[in-house]
Amino acid sequence: MTRAPDLLWQRVPALVGRVWPTLGYSLADGAYLRRWPGLGLAAPAGGLVLGMLLGALHPGTLYTYSFLVTAAMMLAAGLGAGVGVWVWLGFVLVDVVATDRSSLPGFGLTSAVDRFTDGYLPLAMCYLLLAVLLMLGPLLGSGFASRTAVTVRPANDALALPSACVVYVVVVSALAYAWAQATPFMIRPLWSFAGGIPDTAAVQPIQSHALALAAIAGLAAAGRCVLIALTGPGPAWPNIAPPGSARDRGAASVLPAVVLVPFQALFLTLLLGGLVENIVLGA
Repeated sequence: MTRAPDLLWQRVPALVGRVWPTLGYSLADGAYLRRWPGLGLAAPAGGLVLGMLLGALHPGTLYTYSFLVTAAMMLAAGLGAGVGVWVWLGFVLVDVVATDRSSLPGFGLTSAVDRFTDGYLPLAMCYLLLAVLLMLGPLLGSGFASRTAVTVRPANDALALPSACVVYVVVVSALAYAWAQATPFMIRPLWSFAGGIPDTAAVQPIQSHALALAAIAGLAAAGRCVLIALTGPGPAWPNIAPPGSARDRGAASVLPAVVLVPFQALFLTLLLGGLVENIVLGA
C-alpha cells in the first residue's frame, strides 16, 4: 500500500524528469498526498478514471462544449499538477477515440494529409490548451507558493504557509480566469484551418463562465492548502522536484538550445494558431 504511492509520486516523476523536466515536476506536484497512503494512491487513480469517464460522456466534439466537464477536471487538478496529469491523460486517451468529430470540417476531408493538418493537428493543440489549465496552472502556482514560503519563513515562520497558500490560490485562480477568456479564441484552428467557422456552442460555455471557473479553481486550491496544513511538520510548502530529477542533477535540458529553441518557437506558433491570420504572421 505504501510502495504504490512512492512509485507514482517519486520514482515515475524522477524517471520522466530525466527526459522531460517540466513533466517530471508536474507528476511530482502533489506528493504531499503520500502522507495518507490511501489518498496518495486514490488521487492519481481517481483522476485517471474521472478523465476517462468525462472523455467518454462529454457533449459536443470538444471539452469546451461543457462548462461542467471542464470545471470537474479543474476541481481535481487543483490538488496538484500530478493529479491534473492523470486527469488529462485519461480524458485524452478516451476522447480521441470515442468522440465523433465527423461534423468538424477538418475531419470530413478525404486526404489523410489534410485530415492530419486541418483536423488532428488542431485537435492536439486543443488538448495542449487543456494541459495548460490542468497541469501548468497548478505547477506555476506551486512554484510561486514554494518561493513565497522560502522568502517569508526566516522572518516569520507562522506566516510562511498562509502566505504560500494565498499565493497559490491567487495564481491558480487567475490562470483559470485568463484561460477561460483566451481559450475560445485559441481553439479556432479546429474550424478555421479547414476554412470553417467556429461553433458558438463551443465558445459560449467557457467564456461566459470565466469567473465561475476561477472560483472553482480557487476552491480546489484552498482544499490543497488545507491538506498541506494537515501533513504536519516539514517544509512550509512541499518541493515539487522529484528525487533524481533533472534539476537535482543540475541539467537544464536534455536537448541543446540549437534544437530546443526552434522547436519551442514552432510549438508556440501552433498553439497560437487561432490568433494568427496567415502563414506570414506565423513565420
